[in-house]
Amino acid sequence: MLAKYLTGYTTALKKAPFEKWYVDAFAGTGYRDAPREDETGAPSQNLLLPDLAETEPQTLLEGSARRALMTDPRFER
Repeated sequence: MLAKYLTGYTTALKKAPFEKWYVDAFAGTGYRDAPREDETGAPSQNLLLPDLAETEPQTLLEGSARRALMTDPRFER
């Protein structure tokens, strides 16, 4: 959802007479870890979308900062 929103935002404003900056104070490293187990080793109940964390390649998911960097048209900063 965020990637679609950012693309729509930068597309709508691509001819605007100002620079588009992306600021996310909570963005972190650009990746997020999808925890699979809680402290007892049981499957975690804290996943927002547990079906996305079922397969091994989904260990690190792209976070908001990484998605903003891949937006086309791009942010100026």
